[in-house]
Amino acid sequence: MGPGSAVCQDINASDCYNAGGYILGVPLTGEFDGHSYLPIVQTNSGWNSIVHITNIDPSSPDFASVTITLYTAAGQGAFGPSVGSFTATLNQGQTATIDLKADMGIPDGWVGSAWITSDYGVVANVNRQKPATNMALTNTAAPSLFATTSGSDASGASVQASPSGQFTMVAPLILKAYNGWNSGVNIANISEFTNTVTVTWVGPTGNVVGSDSVSIPAKAMEYIYTPNTQDLGLNSGFVGAAVLTSVLPFHAAIDEVKYSGTGQDVGQAMSYIATDAGASAAWCTADSTHKSGCEWNKYRVLKPYGAYPQLNIPLIQKGSPLTGMGDTSGINIFNSSAEASSTADISFYQPSGALAAPTLNAPYEITLGALNTATIYTMDFSEMSAGFQGSAQIVPVAGAGVLFGVSNNVNYDVAGDGSAVYNAVNAWGQFRLYCSQEGTNSWADNGFGSCIYFSNSNGG
Repeated sequence: MGPGSAVCQDINASDCYNAGGYILGVPLTGEFDGHSYLPIVQTNSGWNSIVHITNIDPSSPDFASVTITLYTAAGQGAFGPSVGSFTATLNQGQTATIDLKADMGIPDGWVGSAWITSDYGVVANVNRQKPATNMALTNTAAPSLFATTSGSDASGASVQASPSGQFTMVAPLILKAYNGWNSGVNIANISEFTNTVTVTWVGPTGNVVGSDSVSIPAKAMEYIYTPNTQDLGLNSGFVGAAVLTSVLPFHAAIDEVKYSGTGQDVGQAMSYIATDAGASAAWCTADSTHKSGCEWNKYRVLKPYGAYPQLNIPLIQKGSPLTGMGDTSGINIFNSSAEASSTADISFYQPSGALAAPTLNAPYEITLGALNTATIYTMDFSEMSAGFQGSAQIVPVAGAGVLFGVSNNVNYDVAGDGSAVYNAVNAWGQFRLYCSQEGTNSWADNGFGSCIYFSNSNGG
């Protein structure tokens, strides 16, 4: 939502439409600033970008104004001029389609990020297309983390988005020359200050193989392409994960591209948003420091009553075992904890909601050690029927580790790009754990950090 929205501006007011005791992603002050970000948009290397923005705010007036502002990679960001901006007026439910080349006049050879602002609630995504190789990438816009992002104090001076704490984003799958696949990490600084973001590369067995740091002006972006990295441990054939950290908020999009190979497996591309929305079985009982009846995990995240920590994947597919072709899913899971393991139960479901093989009688169990990754490939399950389409749920049941995941769906039968990737999401939102990223590695003096307390009928 935006600062002009009537919906849920006051979390205790009746205009929240009975959304329940838990409002997902509520920022520090309980207000929304109407800002979101696309970490990468581009017209370079044969790509073009088409941005779609939709007004979803039932409290907005007719013709609510939305602005998209572009900043160049490796540029000055908000400290310098923008490359261009485009303003659209959108009625409730209306969508604007903005072609960077045709509508904004962005020339070939440009890459950067997009900052989207509105007084009302909007959602946005970008389709990046490369006609020469029939490749396409899609990213949804990620919201600002606090209402103070891009804000100012009473004197008009810029306000830091977070007064303290460590911001963390997780990329559960990173590739370098793995069967022709490579990853690009695109990082947008969404604070009002120059931001240094460190990317730590982690191998599949918990081995930290190296790190890269980038300094990014406010609203600008930088990208790291794995074939260009100098880390000695990030060798050809690498499959692992990455942990992104900073003292200021940021967002990142993780690209996966395949330019080499044979036949129709060449020209594949997909992209997902780095997230801090994980799941853990390590819930600790509330003590006298906390409000009676509440439970918090190691990220001091309030556990909704009646809910279990879990990751959900809305689409799981299996192609033909005879040909190895067809829509096929690989679920990639990463335990981001450097100190603890995690055991999780994985269940597959039919579209009807009924359990599906091979988890009809019991879930599939997997244990990941500290900083370990694992891939669950549907072709490996002989009991799963060919042509299966359903969903999956990952429920941590033991250990203090924190799990993150993405699912790659690939079909090399498709003439052109047959690849897509989905974040595994928890009950608190796609982009971060409830109460946002602030203070991931430390407690605030009052024990609650940036979390907002809600009460419910059970007295929590």
